[in-house]
Amino acid sequence: MCGNWQKIKDEVASAESNFNVLLNNVEENENSIYNINKTYIVLKELQSSLDEQNAIIFYLKYRNLISELNVIS
Repeated sequence: MCGNWQKIKDEVASAESNFNVLLNNVEENENSIYNINKTYIVLKELQSSLDEQNAIIFYLKYRNLISELNVIS
């Protein structure tokens, strides 16, 4: 994983693009909007952690994102 940071950046950027579609189509349910917005913030944190190219920090941010995705699924 440590040698392939550009591919990871590309995949996370793709995830963000796909998530933006979800943000635009979210129902007006207040709880749903809160959870989706929170997940988007965690996704952006994951994306910003890529600049450090630190596998441990990336893994922790990734785990947080997966946890948030489980909440909204």
